[in-house]
Amino acid sequence: MLIAIEFIGKNGPVAKQKLFDHLVNFTNPDKDAQVKSRGGATNDVLYYIREILRFVEGDDTALVLTSSVHTTGINLYSGKDLYAVKLRGDLQMAYTMLQTNNLHFSPEIRDMLAFISKKRRARRADVGTEYLKKRVYGHTFNQATIDFALKTLLLLGLIELKDNYYSIKYIHPLMFAQILLEEYQEHENPVDGTVSSDEMRDLFDLKYEMGYDDFDKSFSAVRLLMPQLIVTGSYGKYSMDMDVARRLNLYA
Repeated sequence: MLIAIEFIGKNGPVAKQKLFDHLVNFTNPDKDAQVKSRGGATNDVLYYIREILRFVEGDDTALVLTSSVHTTGINLYSGKDLYAVKLRGDLQMAYTMLQTNNLHFSPEIRDMLAFISKKRRARRADVGTEYLKKRVYGHTFNQATIDFALKTLLLLGLIELKDNYYSIKYIHPLMFAQILLEEYQEHENPVDGTVSSDEMRDLFDLKYEMGYDDFDKSFSAVRLLMPQLIVTGSYGKYSMDMDVARRLNLYA
């Protein structure tokens, strides 16, 4: 994906065929072999970065990077944002941008990430048992899409695979927000709809082995990414706006 973003950023507007030729040359020097499969892979990349992640816009004759991505309630990244950090050589920030747009526009993948986080370690069989034929945010999983989701999470650097177990590699704010919302719903005060920040810190420490500093960093990251989601109350309490959560597909 980054190769495609960089090529369009340098040469845009570009035709789909030019992008195809560039990606084919980069990924497979043998132009006489596997033409059909390479063409399909190129189409998949373009579909993903244009239709799903919103990094690219325009028709097949004039592809350009997006200047902004307007989604109410969350600060997403544009193609030009991603291209700029790639030019600076900031691969960590580039991956953060890829992760953020992926987890927002593919909430079913984020849900799987949260599942792995809550289990701490999960085998492929555990994930399959949980998600096979399960409908999540409008998406029904099958064996192929389960494998695709796991591969995507691995490529994005969000999980790792060791000794046949998947585990969390990076706590992304969107995944943390989903789990935070679940715990908020479980523990909110029925009178005023708030929870205690200190009690939630304790809960995440005991239940998820997340220390106070990590909790505070993730909490702050959620507030920066989704400014309207968390509503600050008095006496160290807060609530979460469920209408915002629904709009952001954090809550079905």
